[in-house]
Amino acid sequence: MSRSSKLFAVLVLVLAVVLIIFRALQIYTDFLWFGELGQTAVLKTIWSVRVKLGLIVGVLFFAWLYANIRLARKLLPREEIIGQRLLPDAERASIEKHIDKVLLAFAAVVAILAGITASGHWLEWVRFFNAVPFGKTDPLYAKEISFYVFRLPFIEYVWKSAFYAAVIGFIVATLVHLYNESIRVHGSTVKATTQAQAHCLTLLALCFVLKAGGYQLGVYSLLFTPGGAVPGGPGYSAEHYRLPVYTIQIIASLLCAGLTVATIWIRNLRLPLFLAVGLGLLAVLGGISFPYLMERTQVRPNALQREPKYIEYNIDATLDAYGLADVIDERHDIRPDLTAQDLAAASSTVKNIRIWDDRPLEDTYRQQQALRQYYEFSGVDVDRYRIDGEMRQVSIAARQIDYDRVGDLWPNRHLQYTHGHGICMSPVNMVDAGGMPHYWLRNVPPRAEREAKGNPDLRIDRPGLYFMADKIIDPYGYGQAPPPPSDAGPEGGPGPAPAPAAEPQPQPERRQTRRDVSPLQEREIRDDYVIVRSGVEEIDYPTGKEGQDTAKTVYDGPAGVPLSPGGAGSRALRRAAFFARFWDWPIVFYDLDPESRIIFNRWVPDRIKALAPFLITDPNPYPVIHDGRIFWIVDCYTITTRYPYSTGVGLGRTDRAPNYFRNAVKATVDAYDGTTVLYAWDDEDPLLRMYRKTFPTLFAEKSEMPDNLRQHVRYPRGLFELQSLIFATYHQKNPITFFQNEDAWSIPWETLADDERPVESYYVQMSLPGADEAEFLLMRPFTPINREKLNMIAWMAARCDGEQYGELRVYRFPKVELSYGPMQIEARISQDEWLADFFRLKSESNHIIRGHLLVIPIGDKLLYVEPIYLESKLNPVPKLSLVVAASTRSIGYGQTLAEAVAMLLSGEAAGPVEGGGETSRPSGPPSAGAASVDELARRLGDLYAEAERLRMQGDFAGYAEKVKALGPLIEELQKAAEGTE
Repeated sequence: MSRSSKLFAVLVLVLAVVLIIFRALQIYTDFLWFGELGQTAVLKTIWSVRVKLGLIVGVLFFAWLYANIRLARKLLPREEIIGQRLLPDAERASIEKHIDKVLLAFAAVVAILAGITASGHWLEWVRFFNAVPFGKTDPLYAKEISFYVFRLPFIEYVWKSAFYAAVIGFIVATLVHLYNESIRVHGSTVKATTQAQAHCLTLLALCFVLKAGGYQLGVYSLLFTPGGAVPGGPGYSAEHYRLPVYTIQIIASLLCAGLTVATIWIRNLRLPLFLAVGLGLLAVLGGISFPYLMERTQVRPNALQREPKYIEYNIDATLDAYGLADVIDERHDIRPDLTAQDLAAASSTVKNIRIWDDRPLEDTYRQQQALRQYYEFSGVDVDRYRIDGEMRQVSIAARQIDYDRVGDLWPNRHLQYTHGHGICMSPVNMVDAGGMPHYWLRNVPPRAEREAKGNPDLRIDRPGLYFMADKIIDPYGYGQAPPPPSDAGPEGGPGPAPAPAAEPQPQPERRQTRRDVSPLQEREIRDDYVIVRSGVEEIDYPTGKEGQDTAKTVYDGPAGVPLSPGGAGSRALRRAAFFARFWDWPIVFYDLDPESRIIFNRWVPDRIKALAPFLITDPNPYPVIHDGRIFWIVDCYTITTRYPYSTGVGLGRTDRAPNYFRNAVKATVDAYDGTTVLYAWDDEDPLLRMYRKTFPTLFAEKSEMPDNLRQHVRYPRGLFELQSLIFATYHQKNPITFFQNEDAWSIPWETLADDERPVESYYVQMSLPGADEAEFLLMRPFTPINREKLNMIAWMAARCDGEQYGELRVYRFPKVELSYGPMQIEARISQDEWLADFFRLKSESNHIIRGHLLVIPIGDKLLYVEPIYLESKLNPVPKLSLVVAASTRSIGYGQTLAEAVAMLLSGEAAGPVEGGGETSRPSGPPSAGAASVDELARRLGDLYAEAERLRMQGDFAGYAEKVKALGPLIEELQKAAEGTE
């Protein structure tokens, strides 16, 4: 070996050693982090499986390849065979000195790569050896579903590894025999010694045998492959044409294997080539062309007779896989006239109707409550708290650090700006003067105000947020519509047509939020870290005091890994390890206190993902106040792509679409000390039972969650919106109806900001039809799939409270009665003359933001509510300017919901709208009266005060009556005043 070759080999070896050391140090930091959480057993289990699987596969690959290489090297030709020599004798002598070492190195490298690849399949191993039964079988082969979910993926990996090993072994053995001149090419013929021929053909026969096994696995994979009219599994053509072809292919592969072995004695080396080509032609003609031709000519023209059985399989499996098999489906009769008595009976519902949308409210919070440029609100969530003895729906947001705004200096990012601070909270239905939120929690340190003052449930003793919600970018933004939900029928039938194009209104540039991101969207884990107790005081919150602009603090919680737990050796090891993890030199060289601790995996969804990599985390954790501390609640999902006959939904993933979902785990993270608990929320989920069997220390019982935290658990929007999309089609349980797609629903559209987009699900505190008590629900309306029919046809609700948590209900409207859908109400709002003038006048100096249109069932009536926000083009702070309320027959508006409802019931404006000017709607006809001006003014003041008292109490029926009486009294006062002039 030349000197340059030796130097290159040494450099490669040194680089490999350095990479191995760095990777080992990174794994060491993982063990330190899992130890901090008390879950070292989890990481030990994962790495024991990874190492075991990697070693098994690596050793087997090496043994297989090297055995075939050594065998090929031993089978040297005993006689000279005719054919052109591959290498001259001189070159051969030079290569021969090193060939065995090169082949050994090749086998070792391939084995190492195979072992590393195998270690990445640890989850398939875990599922295979810890499988639990589903208690159900697939309808086609009658095999337990656990076989497909838990065992088949690992079997497929083993088969693929064996097939690749056989192919690589065949290729390598053939090349070695060519080098040895046991095989020579002479023109168009190939000559080989008997031993070389036997060796290579045996390996080729093994490839054919393994190919037969692959076809058998393909038989099982049919259960997840859409076919014909069945969107989630095999149909008639798959069972009657594709399956027989698979059987033929299995037999043909085994026959090819036998003939290939026979070729050893037949000595016709062209035969294996013909067999391989023939098998390929069979795959194309029999596996693709023949089933396609039969589907087109025999099945599709007779689909109504041949496909219903398979469609029924698909319907049952899909409903079961998405947790929709037990939906309570009820008829809900709707009447057109909304009265004051209806609203009075549903006062607890009406007083919790949301008039603050999360997006405008987030902008308002940011402008009013961010307080410093380095604070941000990464999203506004909806929850419920008990205020003055009754449950009230609130908007809540956590004040977090925006690391894009703290500068690039290392001490700033990692030592000083270490945490967010506090919570903002406001009721969803109240507005202050000037159209601003009615805060119950605000400022730093956070304090409860007004109706919430002194409420123990809102006490915050630890406002620091060292662990924060992941800020994921909203891919749609304010002024862009998301891709419409797929409502196409089984045959690619009609889906929602594009909404009519509207003239776009210029919108302000907005920071995007995480709300609309799919739980399945793959993202890279961010590993930002901070070092606490470093000797540098941390920025706690702004004080606004002269001479001391910010309060300082030193973290005194248990979170973080100590950087200097022992002597100098331990300190150097840990600093080197975290340098290897973060590639940040100051970790090694900065003068840190001996008590310093490094906190990482601070973004809540990433923290859960690092702890339990097999769970899918919802991108929208929400903050909860509990026992004087701030907690994050995170919904976690178990999914699989292997549920037989269930239809998959991609939702941004690039691999096979998942077709089974369960919200099986609820996680909580203490925002101050990082304590992370995973609660087993759905013990009936087989995937969760399998994970609990594998990681017995990881999950806590649902009953162990503190009662106060449990009161804030809510049904996840991500899962509910997925379920509503599925149910819009799969409520059609009759296979013929499903095939013809004649009763399919779609998600209605609404005008949001100045664009049209599908209605999002929304949380409401309301009474279900027939119920007396209000409860926290998540709901979404449906309209017919035909875009020409915009009327509302049903609505779906998920219950969030108590023992009823997770119960899904659907209320269907009679088809013979007209119930306006959201776009029809949007059209009425746009067509109202006064509102059209209002929009026109206000748009000259403001951006008009139309909020979400909420459909609120009030007994057997429907109330529609849409807030309107104005955002000045000079001062971009959204403020609530108008609330529009509508029923099926009338429309009302006002500066508050109470005023809008009062106008809706009375048909008269509740009072002048701010800035209305010439657009204000005139009052009703005057009433006669001869009272004095003073007496009328006193009566008017008393009546207005009584109306306001009723409004604050939530008595909208009484409020409407008082407001209705104001109009004639005002007219009478004006008349009396004119008579005195």
